[in-house]
Amino acid sequence: MGEIASGVPGPPGRPQHATRPGFDLMAAKLRPPAARPGIVSRSPLVRRLAAGSSPSIVSVVAPSGYGKTTLLAQWAELGGQEFAWVSADERDNDPKVLLSYVAAALDAVQPVDERVFEALTSPASSVPGSVVPRLGSAFSSMTVPVVLVLDDVHLLRNPECRDALSVLADYVPAGSRLVLAGRDDPPLRAARLRAESRILEIGPADRPSPASKPHRC
Repeated sequence: MGEIASGVPGPPGRPQHATRPGFDLMAAKLRPPAARPGIVSRSPLVRRLAAGSSPSIVSVVAPSGYGKTTLLAQWAELGGQEFAWVSADERDNDPKVLLSYVAAALDAVQPVDERVFEALTSPASSVPGSVVPRLGSAFSSMTVPVVLVLDDVHLLRNPECRDALSVLADYVPAGSRLVLAGRDDPPLRAARLRAESRILEIGPADRPSPASKPHRC
């Protein structure tokens, strides 16, 4: 069993926020995986992602084995930016569970409005009518630039979960990013985002050459 946490501890040295009410959360799902020795360096792609001029929405879509998670973990290791990470799985096909992870990940970077957690824990609250607007408002109000990563979003088939992520794309504050990674097209209004130049799309064609030297950690 993985570590269970009702609140999510931040990195060492960062003040710990008060434990939030709600679902028991798997702490391991809220941390990027540690880089392994010998993995392929994706420096050109990492630099592309980390560029200050990059769009606020990032889509990483590729088959299994491409190294989507590795790419994003290397970006997080680069430093210089705060990361809020959620590794989605089958159990997150409950929108309040999924959004509790998103809220907790953001809360570990900068405290999130208590009303978000109140809506998440209230049996009577509506996800589209209450939870998503409050979480979106809290996200857009963040003064600390953050990269919010949702990995393995192809595992999210619940329509409310997918709709919630699509709406969150409209709340990304200036200087922050929303990153959705998975094997299938993410739940985004991609055509509109392309027209507005708000999305960076990375796919199999961006995979590094096999000749790339391995990255040693």
